[in-house]
Amino acid sequence: MGHSMLAEYISRTMAVSAILFVTFATLAPLRLRPRTVAHPHFDRAAAFGIVGFFVVLTMPDHSVVAGMAVTFGAATSELLQKLTSTRHARVGDAVAKAIGAWAGALVAQLILAL
Repeated sequence: MGHSMLAEYISRTMAVSAILFVTFATLAPLRLRPRTVAHPHFDRAAAFGIVGFFVVLTMPDHSVVAGMAVTFGAATSELLQKLTSTRHARVGDAVAKAIGAWAGALVAQLILAL
């Protein structure tokens, strides 16, 4: 496996892993969620920033589409919380996630430009 194929494989694996983790943390009952010490909006932004970062690395030629997809995922993750009895959906939470997604996408794009 060549260097570029390995980097692509790692990026794709990290993107999928981050998406799965964020989905679990978003929809799981509070008792099963990871404990953090940061402000919840920071946690949300950081989680989606990681997703945005790796999704853009996976799709470098389509970074805007990747950022839009992660933003759509952020909004969807909030709406899916309506399906659970222990969670709530809030616009502010979705905004924090979307900001994080675009920040991660931007960092990935800057790294790719180097």
